[in-house]
Amino acid sequence: MLDGTWEVQGARLGDQSIEIPGGKMIVTGDRYVVQTPAGLDEGHFEVDSTVDPVAVDLVGTAGPHAGRRIRAAARLKGDLLQLAYDVGGSSRRPTDFVARGGSSVVAVRYKRVTSGPIDV
Repeated sequence: MLDGTWEVQGARLGDQSIEIPGGKMIVTGDRYVVQTPAGLDEGHFEVDSTVDPVAVDLVGTAGPHAGRRIRAAARLKGDLLQLAYDVGGSSRRPTDFVARGGSSVVAVRYKRVTSGPIDV
């Protein structure tokens, strides 16, 4: 369902816009690779679509989040994907896609640019 290449369309940390030039996420099955100017972040994800918003746990296997489980909320509409997650180390999952001032929640919007399985 998420297979393909997703380009970052915009991102916020708290109430600040953040730039992620050339940022993209490549998904194949339950594996992901996030590419940013800062480097690669790799892992797998677990999805619970029985809740609203959809719960996604990103489990890092390589890169800056190796060994970490990041609890995220996800929303998919066609070729647009929104993810919200807390980078402050909280184990709480965001309940919406708004990055509020003073918070450590990152909200990222992606657009799918290719679909189908991709070798990374």
